[in-house]
Amino acid sequence: MTESVSLLEKLGNAPDKSWRTFMQGLVAFWLSAVLVWLSLDFAVIWFYLAVLLLFSAFCYSVWGYIGIFANRWLRLKLHREQYKRAFSDKA
Repeated sequence: MTESVSLLEKLGNAPDKSWRTFMQGLVAFWLSAVLVWLSLDFAVIWFYLAVLLLFSAFCYSVWGYIGIFANRWLRLKLHREQYKRAFSDKA
């Protein structure tokens, strides 16, 4: 269990970096999608290279999104007691 917490802390430690990674991956994804569309008129090898680039950009973007999600999850986990007290008084 401590390994998953340390991984969560590592991934969620820098939300600005995760946001940059996500946006760079998203831009690369759309550029490679255009490249896939443009490569349909050329040799098949260009199409496969463009699809490989598309998949790589997708994975890079997902890695950034996982970092954003880990940051939010880590904040919820660290402030669990504070949230419990705040919402239990409302009832």
